[in-house]
Amino acid sequence: MDREPRRDADLNKRLTPYFTGVQVAFPDKFDLGTATLFQRRVWETTQLIPYGETRSYRWVAERMGQPAAARAVGQALAKNPLPIIIPCHRVVTNNGKLGGFSGGLEMKRYLLRLEQPNPTTSDVQCQPSPPSTLPPPPVLPAADEAQGSNPS
Repeated sequence: MDREPRRDADLNKRLTPYFTGVQVAFPDKFDLGTATLFQRRVWETTQLIPYGETRSYRWVAERMGQPAAARAVGQALAKNPLPIIIPCHRVVTNNGKLGGFSGGLEMKRYLLRLEQPNPTTSDVQCQPSPPSTLPPPPVLPAADEAQGSNPS
């Protein structure tokens, strides 16, 4: 993925407020040329999910015109190279359970809570209840350790 240094600096400046609970836009275009067409379509569709909301794997598949592809959507999200920017943490199972996430379910819960107006709930599903205090973020695995993690 070729990115200009200036863009990286801007991206870092936007990620900092995001992790304090501020809604931040990520309209960036990245070179995703190594991805399959299906993966790119999944990631583009996932970027349509509004901040603070969730959608199901089935919703992503249906939105793409492939309603039977929910499992394949999960597999494509597991290969998402840009979590947060391509917000795969906002995709949950059809019954509102978390599903998977390459950063682990603890991180997925944290990100979903972070995007809520009053984050404090101990568990987050499709319609999370507002929590009162936000715990510290979990430690992220190194990039090479995250490669073999759970699917998004």
